Amino acid sequence: MQLAQIEMTKYVEGVYPGQIADARMALEKAETGLKTKQDDLAQTRSLFAKGFVTATEVKTKELDVAAAQRDVSKAKSDLDLLVTYTHQSELANLKNTLAQAEQKLERTKRENSANLSQRIADLAAKRSQLEVIERRVAHLRQQVENCTIRAPADGLVVYRNENNRDSVQIQEGATVRERQVLMRLPDTSRMKVTLKVNESLISGLEVGQTATIKLNSISTPLIGSVSRISPVADSVDRWSNPDRRDYPVDVVLDETPARAQTGNDRAGQHPDPTDRKRRLYTGWVFILSRASTLCVRGPEQHRQSRFSRNRGHQ
Repeated sequence: MQLAQIEMTKYVEGVYPGQIADARMALEKAETGLKTKQDDLAQTRSLFAKGFVTATEVKTKELDVAAAQRDVSKAKSDLDLLVTYTHQSELANLKNTLAQAEQKLERTKRENSANLSQRIADLAAKRSQLEVIERRVAHLRQQVENCTIRAPADGLVVYRNENNRDSVQIQEGATVRERQVLMRLPDTSRMKVTLKVNESLISGLEVGQTATIKLNSISTPLIGSVSRISPVADSVDRWSNPDRRDYPVDVVLDETPARAQTGNDRAGQHPDPTDRKRRLYTGWVFILSRASTLCVRGPEQHRQSRFSRNRGHQ
């Protein structure tokens, strides 16, 4: 478009004025020549009348005037042709070229605008797809993260597989469900001793009695107090000795030793240190505080991987 505008300006302000000047100069030159020829003819005719020249010379001068008249006529025709037709035709051609350039420019602008809108729409679509993919990747990463089940703190892993056809066995590769209890991590900061006291001796015990406990793994005696006396006899050994009736008795330790092993440490207890008979009962050490429960997170099912005894159980 800029080139077309330059050509238009060049013709209107440069080429056409030059052509007009040349045409007018040619006309003036032809008219001057005609005037000269006419003067020569008049002088020759005057000399012919006086007998100084022949008729042939007069005829030659007349031919020269006729030729000059044709030159003037041609110069006028060229000037009229330039102004009336050539200029209008060239100007219309340049205007048409300029109009086509402007139309092409507008068409190019519309095409570029449409292409830009399409590219912007494609970019928005790609960004939307990227967001969907990123959310999916984040979801899959969360799924993978959920497959690793971590314990809230260090502790002793306690879990049990039931001999039930409908129950899920806690083992590597087993499928687990949401909120299913996999294991329990009890707090060993407080512990108790559970004793089995024969029915003949249960009447001598009361809740709140002070007790001295001797563990197999610890040489120093421990102090505790009776917290619970079961009203129902234990029936675990009823098949081996149906006549024996022992009652579970819980004794809470005042301080928990670091080396006490829950469920494995055997204990001996004197309910009353001032008792002269020094009755001895035997039992097992158990955890008193409530255990932390390790469950499956999230609404999806996960494959159970493995268990560890360290902090951050998997």
